[in-house]
Amino acid sequence: MADKYINETGLQTVKQWIKNTFALDSDLDTLSERVEEIISEGGEPNTIDSITVNGTAVTPDSNKNVALTVPTATSDLTNDGDGTSNFATEAYVTANGGKIDHIQVNGSEQSIANKTVNITMPTKVSDLTNDGDGTAGSAFATEDYVDTNGGKIDTIKVNGTSQTITNKAVDITVPTKVSDLTNDGDGTAGSAFATTDDVDDAIATAVASAYIYKGSVASVADLPSSGNTTGDVYDVQATGVNYAWNGTAWDALGTYVDTSVFWTSTTGQSNTLVAMTVAEVTAILEA
Repeated sequence: MADKYINETGLQTVKQWIKNTFALDSDLDTLSERVEEIISEGGEPNTIDSITVNGTAVTPDSNKNVALTVPTATSDLTNDGDGTSNFATEAYVTANGGKIDHIQVNGSEQSIANKTVNITMPTKVSDLTNDGDGTAGSAFATEDYVDTNGGKIDTIKVNGTSQTITNKAVDITVPTKVSDLTNDGDGTAGSAFATTDDVDDAIATAVASAYIYKGSVASVADLPSSGNTTGDVYDVQATGVNYAWNGTAWDALGTYVDTSVFWTSTTGQSNTLVAMTVAEVTAILEA
């Protein structure tokens, strides 16, 4: 189809249509002048003959649509940098530095997997090698230094007895009451504590000259003949006299007086006292 131009007759038609359509004469005059200017410059219909992108022709589809591919990621671009421009090529980095080929930690080569390096960093003292010697300026002392110069405890003893160390812990039993202690006192001057035997002996000595009441029996014949301790005392009910054990026999601690032979006053009798004869007194004493 050949290109078509607006001739003078067509222009007059357009101007008449515009004039009939719009009310403002000034607008019509401006539009008319612009159209005439386009015609005078060889203007033609607003038609695109071809489209190129970076020098490459792009063909419209059947619907007159043009699909342009616009980069959306770095990988869509070609890197033409040389290190002096915004981007450096891989070749430039390899030749001039910037690309890491090897990673070492303390001289040991580290593995690189999927551009990732997992470096193990110490997180506790046991992860470190102790190279100290315990001298001034050395941060840490070695085990050998401590063994030689002191500071490390190998054995813990209590009163000469080695204690068991479990998981670096020592459970020392400390006495909390007197019964936990062994009493080695002898009761003598300067001895802090007296033994039970010391106390018993002291008590026995203190009460050796004292009487200890043990009870009462019906008669002298009923006093125990064995199992007695010096100072044991019994009351004999028949006589009312107390008897004490002297270590070998019973001693009367008093004299029994039979008052039944004494004179008593009887109703109707004379209260006149009559002297006793020698024979009567002798009979009383020999009774």
